[in-house]
Amino acid sequence: MNYEKLTLLNKEILTCPFSKENNPPCGRSEGFSPVINELYPTQRYLIISSDPSRDTDKTRDTLQPHSHFEPRFLALLFVGSDSPEVCQVIKEDYSELKKIFLEYFN
Repeated sequence: MNYEKLTLLNKEILTCPFSKENNPPCGRSEGFSPVINELYPTQRYLIISSDPSRDTDKTRDTLQPHSHFEPRFLALLFVGSDSPEVCQVIKEDYSELKKIFLEYFN
């Protein structure tokens, strides 16, 4: 995707209304706001999580996990599984895998 398309998609996600229904039009349940990081002109992908993590700590170093979601996401991306065993391996190599992730997703 190009930057302009990602920007439009980002705006659409942020303006999608909340719903109390079991199946809201864009998957947003009331009380959960999407967390979308800054978009970059070189960015090719937009990662969307259905429920932002409440344990996110952006004060940590870039190459340290900010939440439990990040190691699970990297496990799914690099291995195709987010099992506890795979996530433990990902945590051991987290900074190197995060560098690779940032190279392609920033």
